[in-house]
Amino acid sequence: FSCECLKYKKHNQLNTYMSHYDTTYVLLNNAENVWMKCNTSVWEKVKQHPWSFRGNYARTTINGKDYPFHRIFPQQEGKMLDHIDQDKLNNFKSNLRYVDRSQNALNSTRSIRSNTGIQGVTKRPTYYECNYLDHGINHRHITRTLDEAKQFMDKINNKRQLELESIETIEQLGIEPDESVINPKN
Repeated sequence: FSCECLKYKKHNQLNTYMSHYDTTYVLLNNAENVWMKCNTSVWEKVKQHPWSFRGNYARTTINGKDYPFHRIFPQQEGKMLDHIDQDKLNNFKSNLRYVDRSQNALNSTRSIRSNTGIQGVTKRPTYYECNYLDHGINHRHITRTLDEAKQFMDKINNKRQLELESIETIEQLGIEPDESVINPKN
């Protein structure tokens, strides 16, 4: 944004928002009628920054660095923050959890390329290949039939779902926004 166009000015305006108890709805700049929701206690700490809708996330720029809203929380080595309900505009602390890459992929609507209609299963000339991530490591399992492949992937996905359900949210962990991100020292 190097020009002084209307879009730039709108992008830099502070947001319109409304709060009700611990829920705040924020009208995002540069998009028509796109609202983000978050905890009021979190919004009070970050409302001095203008938030826009870019790349399907609520984002702001602080000291020249781009931040999606969920990245205002401290990062953990080897982990990323996952939106449990897959709604990138639902930034309640009860909807965010730290997961590894394979756990994040499991909670995604993206489909792994497949020629069988079963996510992660590919038909080869004489067998079926099941591909999946487990804690960031690629695995491959071979089966003779499509039914065996489906049963195997169902077992893997059920195990992962149980694992995801046991992960605590950042609210349960008592995590608050990272002050060094939202109020950096120049």
